Amino acid sequence: PAGWCRSRPPDPRTRRPGDGAVRWTTAWGQTAFEGDPPRPVSMRGVCADVTSHKRAEHDRRASDESYRALFEAIDEALCVIDVLFDEAGHAVDYRFVEVNAAFVAQTGLPDATGRTARELVPGLEPFWFDVYGDVARTGRSRQFEHEARDLGRWYDVCAFRVGDRRNARLAVLFKDVSQARRSADAVRRSEARFRAFVTADADVVYRMSADGTEVREFDGQGLPSDTAQPRDQWMSRLVHPDDQPVLRAALDRAVRTVSVVELEHRVRRADGTFGWTRSRTVPVLDADGRIVEWLGAATGVAARRSAKDLGEAA
Repeated sequence: PAGWCRSRPPDPRTRRPGDGAVRWTTAWGQTAFEGDPPRPVSMRGVCADVTSHKRAEHDRRASDESYRALFEAIDEALCVIDVLFDEAGHAVDYRFVEVNAAFVAQTGLPDATGRTARELVPGLEPFWFDVYGDVARTGRSRQFEHEARDLGRWYDVCAFRVGDRRNARLAVLFKDVSQARRSADAVRRSEARFRAFVTADADVVYRMSADGTEVREFDGQGLPSDTAQPRDQWMSRLVHPDDQPVLRAALDRAVRTVSVVELEHRVRRADGTFGWTRSRTVPVLDADGRIVEWLGAATGVAARRSAKDLGEAA
């Protein structure tokens, strides 16, 4: 009837009769008016218990706040992306939905949210689209290390699908490992230079375990037979029996004192005969001064030893 209105006040809390439990309620009411001017004469309405809805809303809000706190707190870069496909079903780009603070520090890309990878890095390699497209289609997570050349950085990446598969939404957790890659490359180049230098002036180049019990790599030129496999009995196989105690004692002393081993001893040649060699073995240390392995080189001295033996016999 004319003069009626409807209102919905904010959801109040009420105490339930009987057990006294506090509940959230929502209410709708209509007020009846009479007279001229109109004056309220009665109200009727209905109340509904919405406690479970309120609790779910509170839990969701708390969960969102926890997620955001974790999202921003981790040291690794984290982003949520939507993979974009062309009509043929090929992944051609991806859009950044969310990024954390570490994302900017590890990519150098500010204001990425809402923008696509091609907008931010036009020369980005197709590799990234192919991998993320595969994760979005199959749901199989991928962990890999790859270079983003236009950014001048290497990344260790873990990508996995989140939410409904139809959304093609991924979470990508990654870390800039450029410095570690450069350090590893420097070590490889240094080792290559060392090997080239030593090989130019030696007949044999080798690496041994920290305790000297295992040969891990052996590159010989006519002395012992070559091998790329670990050899934990290398001394009994390669060194003359009479020289083994002296060499073993020298190695044990060098391990204890972290010193260089340098001496002459006989080794088995490729043809099975023994020949004299002069070996020099140097410890490789970690940042704490502990031995991690040994690098060594040996040069044949058979001619000099033969002349020496002849002189002593005379």
